[in-house]
Amino acid sequence: MTTGKRRLLPNILFDREKFAYFYFIKMLYVDIVLTCLYRPAFSFIDNYIFTGIMIIWLICILISDIFQRKIIMSRYQLLLLIFCLISLISFVVNFRAFGIVNIKTFALLFAMCFVLYPLKWYLSEQRMKEFLKRISKNIIIVIGCFNMVSIILYIMIRLNISLPFDLSKDMLLVGGHVTSTRNQFIGIYTSSILGAVYSNVAILLTLYMVDNKMIHTFPAAFSIVTSIIFVYLSYSRNSYITLGIIAVCLCYRYLCNKTNEAMAKRTVILGLLVIIVTVLILIFPKLIVLFHNYNDNYFTFFNKLSSDRLMLSSVIISGMRTHLWLGYGWGDYGIIAAYDKVLEHPHNSVLAALLYSGIIAMIIYIYFVAVSFANFCKNRKKINENGNYWLKVMAICIFINSLFDIAIFGDIHYHIETGLFWLLMGYLVQDISFSDFVYSIRHREKC
Repeated sequence: MTTGKRRLLPNILFDREKFAYFYFIKMLYVDIVLTCLYRPAFSFIDNYIFTGIMIIWLICILISDIFQRKIIMSRYQLLLLIFCLISLISFVVNFRAFGIVNIKTFALLFAMCFVLYPLKWYLSEQRMKEFLKRISKNIIIVIGCFNMVSIILYIMIRLNISLPFDLSKDMLLVGGHVTSTRNQFIGIYTSSILGAVYSNVAILLTLYMVDNKMIHTFPAAFSIVTSIIFVYLSYSRNSYITLGIIAVCLCYRYLCNKTNEAMAKRTVILGLLVIIVTVLILIFPKLIVLFHNYNDNYFTFFNKLSSDRLMLSSVIISGMRTHLWLGYGWGDYGIIAAYDKVLEHPHNSVLAALLYSGIIAMIIYIYFVAVSFANFCKNRKKINENGNYWLKVMAICIFINSLFDIAIFGDIHYHIETGLFWLLMGYLVQDISFSDFVYSIRHREKC
């Protein structure tokens, strides 16, 4: 009995699956649940206690890999490692200050590279599906409860029912977008955008579980309906795009089952063209008025239409003239804060790679994403046959969102979709030939 207990701790310390599970559970229940419920005290626990556990655990895994000579498992992971090393070099060269933000940033970057992305190579297909099932269930339950409570509070606000602790003043983000005066509903989340992104993730995970017969009809319907309602109330335009992509993919799968793939593609493309033209016709008069309101200035018009994203991009690009090769270093938000003190990242993953790690890291990141998605397209039939169609859609949707709002690397607070993105990017890459792709010093048999 004593021997078993002595062996248990070392086994856990070197176990990638348990580390990944700890990462997602910590992100879900500490970063999202406890912090979103307006309890700032939990930020200290997250920043120091849980981050410390994660760093020690990650170091143990890396030491184990070094002794076993199996650090790099594929050329795709090698690209990620180069990206992380360039980011680390950039931070050292541009060293200005060192704090918990920097520690968390690099802990998450290396966890992304050494644990989340290569997890597939350490688990059998069945264990990987079980892992995804457990994670999906937790996310669906938490987001479903958050959305249900938020919707109930929204109804109470509309009915002028007084809420405890004067919650109503924190529920609406007044002003909306420049194209509308409608308010954005935050609910019990810290941000309407985060709530909408979580809801889309819950929808996609629910569809994945339905595809693989892992969930019953009622909880699946509850998750999807509450998530769609919250996305609508949040008025997050990027999440509307994600919701539209999900709807298109649903129609495509339905048509593929009823007809054939070629016919389904033609029908979906034609339908999309009709929808795009209709939307443009409906909003064109409003855009003309908006254009005249900004003195017929194209840059100002498109900048306001993109919620100042265009100006932010131009500020970042112009500021890169003196830091082109290595960037400004992760955790240095000075150039953004000079423009907008509210923003903590460039709201674009490509620009984030350029700003914090330089042009070489940005090229590596773009190449990595391009070859990964090309692999998805090449092996789409195999991915679909394995029941991973909606996981593929999720990876694509998260990346598209990262071009407008969310951060998928760096100091990522509350972003459950970030870990999912890197986990899925590694899991969905198909046809990994051991002799061609493994760069470890000593060959290791794949599970």
